[in-house]
Amino acid sequence: MAELVVFADDLTGALDTGVVFAGEGRAVTVRWRPGPVAGGIAVYDTETRLAQPALAAAELADWVRVTPGLTCSETYMKMDSTLRGPFAAAANALATQLRCRGFVVAAASPGTGRTVVNGHLFVAGIPIERTEFAHDPASPVTGGDIAAIVRTQAGVAAAHLSLDQVRGNRSGLVKHLSSLGGAVVADAEDESDLLAIASAAAEVGGWLLVGSAGLAAAMARLHGWRPPAPVRVEAPQLYVCGSLNPVTREQVRQLCRASRAAALEVQPGAPACGLEQVRTAWEERGFVVLALPEQGLPHRLIAESLRDMAQLAAVAVRQLGLTRLFVTGGSTLLAVAEALALTEFYPQGEVAPGVVFSRVGPAVAGDLEVISKAGGFGPRDLLASLAGFGRDGIGAQ
Repeated sequence: MAELVVFADDLTGALDTGVVFAGEGRAVTVRWRPGPVAGGIAVYDTETRLAQPALAAAELADWVRVTPGLTCSETYMKMDSTLRGPFAAAANALATQLRCRGFVVAAASPGTGRTVVNGHLFVAGIPIERTEFAHDPASPVTGGDIAAIVRTQAGVAAAHLSLDQVRGNRSGLVKHLSSLGGAVVADAEDESDLLAIASAAAEVGGWLLVGSAGLAAAMARLHGWRPPAPVRVEAPQLYVCGSLNPVTREQVRQLCRASRAAALEVQPGAPACGLEQVRTAWEERGFVVLALPEQGLPHRLIAESLRDMAQLAAVAVRQLGLTRLFVTGGSTLLAVAEALALTEFYPQGEVAPGVVFSRVGPAVAGDLEVISKAGGFGPRDLLASLAGFGRDGIGAQ
């Protein structure tokens, strides 16, 4: 039986949360289908990011039924750090199924610039609804009031833990949390705030913790688990960039400018590039970039394009013997994993905050290594650096 079970709503989120538990030889297994994990930490991607709240709640209830031995204290629910998806409906269903006192939402992720003040989410100091996440093509964020989202999705009123309460007397925080039930939204600006929240919830008992990788790291510290050391990787051979997030788009442009090489665009139904173009690009420069069209796609065609891109990536891995893969976007990563007939990921460490290095199972064409990130993570020159063109040279050609 796993020491800890984590539920996430997409695959990149499952990995960037699972990796915080992966230090000191601990085994972390990330799956997207139900199945037993023998020991270590089990992270399950429920694929509910784009589900309606009622469906997400039903899905989480089903996952509880097929995952024996769950308790409130040894279960964690990973939510999107920019409030996308029906996280509150899922958390409420999970807490109800586990008979918890309630759930505490601490959405802050200081390492990636997400903070919560007065119950409102900020990204790099800007209210979330005034950032590029408000224009996400699949799941736009229209507001940062977390309690309002909880009320809308889960139908419950959420209490609020202010920064003053989180940073105040520890016994006072424990006493206050002991008086509450149902749903709680907690403020946090840094790792010490998240640790205080996790510690108080653990002392009170019965609370389901809900947050991003930031709160997961605090939970790991409570267990006495040190995070894995940052990893340095060789440059990826294939970049599969299916995310439409503006952050990823700019990262692809920076890589293309730095390398003076164009991305190969994949169109729905009839890919603009095939294996021979991939082979030619690989032989000419030692890496290949696959991306969705720069002009964008209608929402109804995105899933079809991602499947085409994933199939092309899988063929390239098998036919060209590629072993180092970079993928951005949870839906893209899942499509690639399915195309390669993978069943599990084993996160090893972070290349940069939110950028995860994993091994996979079963092995495909040798020892396949995957670097992944959510679409909105990372600096503008991340991909250029991975390819060896950046100032810091994260990757090495």
